[in-house]
Amino acid sequence: MADAWSDWIGILNQHFKTALTPEEVSPYGYVQNVPVWLERAEELKELMESLRQDPQFVSGHRPIEGAAETLYALTEIGSLECYLTSRPTAVYQATIEWLNKHLFPKAPVLCRPTWIDFSKAHQWKEEYIEKSGVDLVLEDDIWFAENLSVQTIIIERPHNKQVVPKGGHIIKVPHWYHVPTLAMRIKEERLKKK
Repeated sequence: MADAWSDWIGILNQHFKTALTPEEVSPYGYVQNVPVWLERAEELKELMESLRQDPQFVSGHRPIEGAAETLYALTEIGSLECYLTSRPTAVYQATIEWLNKHLFPKAPVLCRPTWIDFSKAHQWKEEYIEKSGVDLVLEDDIWFAENLSVQTIIIERPHNKQVVPKGGHIIKVPHWYHVPTLAMRIKEERLKKK
């Protein structure tokens, strides 16, 4: 929903005095895997954790084109349960304000509890998804999605563009605008099976 990936690249380039393009970063998937930044791994980790806790950083992300409209369409077909994010609770209010500012539909926001380290964020989200009974997930983190057992739609972004999903439960789409039709088809197929 938010173009955080581009913002991370910009800030890390500025901090480490590099000039990497998104194309140069994308083969590494996560920005924290870029070798030139990993040369100062502890500094990288501290900077990233500091920014994850910073409401101003979170508030500055641009929305991805089509995300809000797509989520409104999902609301119409009854497929928007919540916003589940690995952002910490320290930026909960900033996240809600960002969603409102960019006209996203209202839904509960579930942030990662502060006591759960970012390195365990995927595990926390996965456990929530499995326990909640959610039957459709929208995600851009293809590596996280591979661990899920529920139907997952991956929205293509620069960091996952070249990655082929593993697992029959993952469907990758090139843009947010493809999601409502696909979600409706998935919902109809489920109803036929009942």
